[in-house]
Amino acid sequence: AQAFGLAGWFMAVPALKAAGRAPLPDDSEGALRALATDGLANLKALRAETPSKLAKLVLLTGWQAAPVLAQVLRDPQRVAAGGLGLSNARSRFRLARMALLKQL
Repeated sequence: AQAFGLAGWFMAVPALKAAGRAPLPDDSEGALRALATDGLANLKALRAETPSKLAKLVLLTGWQAAPVLAQVLRDPQRVAAGGLGLSNARSRFRLARMALLKQL
């Protein structure tokens, strides 16, 4: 799903910049918010579908996508600062809850 890749890409931006790469063609706040909005819309559409049991297991790989994209939407500067992601406790809880409830 687009949202999963986008969230991972946002989280990788600081490391890519440190390696001398230019990962974002437009790193303005408006562009980052627009990408995050598109990603969240993609995730909402994905949640509206009824995936198979196997697909749900595969989709668990994107378990951080919604919170990361919401963080970018609220504060796009977190992308460059490397301030995206969940605390250790919150990430464990979210992953366990999603796995148990088989949610996306």
